[in-house]
Amino acid sequence: MTHLEPLSHVLLVDDGDVDLIVYQRIIARTGLADTVVACNSAERALEHLREPGRAPVDLTLLDVNMPRLDGFDFLDRVAAEWGVTALGRVVIMLTTPLSAPHRARAKRHGIIDRFVDKPLSEAQFSAIVRDARSRCR
Repeated sequence: MTHLEPLSHVLLVDDGDVDLIVYQRIIARTGLADTVVACNSAERALEHLREPGRAPVDLTLLDVNMPRLDGFDFLDRVAAEWGVTALGRVVIMLTTPLSAPHRARAKRHGIIDRFVDKPLSEAQFSAIVRDARSRCR
């Protein structure tokens, strides 16, 4: 296996506090992210994106089902305020199996690279980073 350079800035958005803790540990075990900013709501993630001088996002891991603003609403807000490039080169949506309405909404968002069924694993995160790194070449 080739050595992968860690991503600098991963944005993790999930309303499940336990999920955030588990995913941060999984990502840390891979050694493939220098910084993980974990936000327990889409609103908090928007605040983070508005912070002056913040590092550019390389990868966004985004929960689909969240209260108030779901993952799709979050993408709409980001696109309207900054354009989709604010979320980095790769956007992965973390989900349980998608309903038909969610699948239809997903098709309208060209920024979503793929869906990953929860829970996120070390192997899945490593594959995501490998894919993100291959896009940089």
